Formats: sequence, C-alpha cells, structure tokens
Amino acid sequence: MTINVSRQIFTLAALTAILTFILDLSLPLGVAGGIPYVAMVLLGIWFPTKRHVIVLAIIGSLLTITGYFLSSAASDIWIVFTNRFLSILMIWITAIIVSLSKETENKLILARKEAVDALEVAKRANSASQAKSDFLATMSHEIRTPLNAIIGFAEALEMGIGADNKDDRNERLNIIASSGRQLNNLISDILDFSKVEAGKLDLNIQPVLPSNVFEHCLPTIQQLTESNNISFQGIKKSNTQIFADPVRLEQIIINFISNSVKYNKPDGSIEFGCYLVPNNHLRIYVKDAGIGIPKEKEELIFSPFDRINHIGSGVGGIGLGLAICKKLTEAMNGTIGYETTLGKGSTFWIEFPTYSS
Repeated sequence: MTINVSRQIFTLAALTAILTFILDLSLPLGVAGGIPYVAMVLLGIWFPTKRHVIVLAIIGSLLTITGYFLSSAASDIWIVFTNRFLSILMIWITAIIVSLSKETENKLILARKEAVDALEVAKRANSASQAKSDFLATMSHEIRTPLNAIIGFAEALEMGIGADNKDDRNERLNIIASSGRQLNNLISDILDFSKVEAGKLDLNIQPVLPSNVFEHCLPTIQQLTESNNISFQGIKKSNTQIFADPVRLEQIIINFISNSVKYNKPDGSIEFGCYLVPNNHLRIYVKDAGIGIPKEKEELIFSPFDRINHIGSGVGGIGLGLAICKKLTEAMNGTIGYETTLGKGSTFWIEFPTYSS
C-alpha cells in the first residue's frame, strides 16, 4: 500500500514539474524559474514530511523570483506577473498536493504498523490461551492416570481379588504406593509453581557444598536410573562451596535427572557433577545421551504452559518441572541454561556464585 502511494507522488510531481518547465521555456527567460522548480519538486519527493516540502516550496519561489529579476526582462511587469506568478502558483499547488499525499502515506504506514502490532498481540494471546488449555488437559490426564491406578487396585484389594496370592497383593500395593508418590509429586509441582509466581517461596540461602547434596540425591538417582534401564556414569565432584538453598538445590538436580531419564534412549546413560567456570561461579550439570531437543522447540523449554511432548507421547509430567527450576535458580541468584544436539542428547546446567570463607 505504501509503495503505491509513493509511486503516485513521484508520478504527479514529476509530470507537474515537466509541464511547468515547458511552460516556463515558452515564456521570456522561463528557464530561470523552471530549473529551481524542477529541483525543488524532485527533492521534495524524497523528504519524509510535508514540512520539508513546504520549506522547499518557499526556496523554489524565492529562486524563481530572484532568477527573473536578475534577467533583462525584469522591467516588464506583465511578463513578471504572468510568467513568474504561474511558476510560483504551480510550485505551491504541487507542494500542497505532495505534502498531503505524504501525510496520507504516513498515516497509512502508521495504520499498517498498528495493524501488524495488533495481529501480533492477538497471536500471542491466542498462543498463551492454547498453551494454558493444553496445560490443563495434560494436567488432567497426568492426575487421572495415577488416581485411576490407586482406585482400581484399592478396589480390587477391597473385593479380595488376588488376596490369597501374596505376590499379587504386594505388587498391587507397590503400584498404589508408586501412583500415590507420582500424584504427590504432581501436586507439589503445582503448589511450588504457585508459590514462586506469587513470590511467597521461603528460601534458606547459605554456603552449600554441592557434593553433599549429590550424596543425598544418590539413592533417588539410582532408583530412577535402574528402574528405567539407564546407565549412571557417576558423579564429578568439587570441594568448592556455593550460595544456595540446599533443599531447593536438591529439587533442581532431581528434576534434571528425572527429565534426563524420561527423554533418554533405551539403554542410555546419564552423567552429572560440577566444575568451576570463570567469574568465580560453579556449574552443576546433568548430561544425558537422549533424544535431544528439536530447534523449533528450544524456546519452550522453560515455559510453564508449553510442553515439548503432547499427551500420548509416553512421557509423563505436566511440564512445570523446568519452569520451577528456572524460577528457583533465579530466586537464588543463579543462572540456568542448556546445550542440546538432536539425536545425541542434552546437558542442563545451573551456575551459582562460589563461597569463600
């Protein structure tokens, strides 16, 4: 739309300039007014506002009058009136037309920009709404799954089905307990995220030795890796302390490990540990040999309402884990990030300032 208006301005101004120039040439010493006029119009086409065009029109008028009065025909008042007046009149008619066209063009540009901005806002709002709908659907699915298992096996035990077989009874009790823990973890994630968003999460930031936190996580890590046939490569430790909340630090590490197990390959591997990086920071990382993250999905990694995998992918969870990790890390004055290669795996890490007594 803007291009068409610009072409109209150019065509109108150029034709008017040529016609006026021809008119000037047909009168005594008309070239004195024609040349500055043509220059004024052609320059005015490229200036952005109508104010510039008006200034050029004034300059063109002065040049036209000055150019004529310096000529030998200046003594003839009638020639001055007819020749110069026509030139100056054409200058101002064209200047006004060009300036009005420019004003229209600027309004069209502004309207187009506002329309694009409004469309972008609408897209973002629609995307956020869709993400929340997907989140609620996923959450409903993830809560119902363990809840149905608990209810189903509890009712079976209540009715005495398999009660005589100790192994069957124990297996059902284990499933009930496992489903209960899964349900508890889901609810804990939701509550944690709500607290973080509301700024009501209490933190106990203190000097912490990550190696001690690693040791405390080890039983959970071994249970996760062994039950999913994932090879645990061990821990890389450091004697450097950091400033963090030990309980929340453990929560972040367990979440990283859990994701590495979920998105790993069959018979895959996991490695984690810590090492010093520049600027007196310690990096804690979890590395897997899993599926990696597609490029188009990377920006959704830490989003609370977007998940890389949809329902039915076989990967559990409601997609709040990494969002909580990011909030917790930043609340403890740390940074969070990751590196990934599609088909080869991912490394998630957090960094905290080191502590020195």
